[in-house]
Amino acid sequence: MPPFLFLSEPISQKEGKDPWTCRSCENGWVEFEGHCYFFSGFELNWAQAEMICLNRGSHLVIINSQAEQNFLQSKTNRRYYWIGLTDLETEGTFKWIDGTGLSYTSWRNGEPNDGLGKEDCAHLFSEGKWNDYPCNSNSSAICEKNLI
Repeated sequence: MPPFLFLSEPISQKEGKDPWTCRSCENGWVEFEGHCYFFSGFELNWAQAEMICLNRGSHLVIINSQAEQNFLQSKTNRRYYWIGLTDLETEGTFKWIDGTGLSYTSWRNGEPNDGLGKEDCAHLFSEGKWNDYPCNSNSSAICEKNLI
């Protein structure tokens, strides 16, 4: 008798899943609702933040719901984090890095305000609400990608 047991069909097929795929986030990433998130432990400007995300096969986070906002807020430890939101293309019209408009917002009171006419990128402020901020300033980054 062989040291293993043959099943007539993989258990995961009975559950409607691909038996050869294990979906999980890479080491150092955190999973939430089918997406993986990387929270950088270092600060950089908005363009550099997007570049480190791209180098990791991801993009700066796009926040689509209150649930996702709450999850991110719970992980930021009152630090500032770049998100993939900017009005660099058209002043006053914030869009996500993938070109989509906002279907959900969580702006801090009084924001966006384009302080001194130089705030064109958005980050999570220390309490987790969104704030427009100069793109050349430094913050940490949150990268997002689909669960692999």
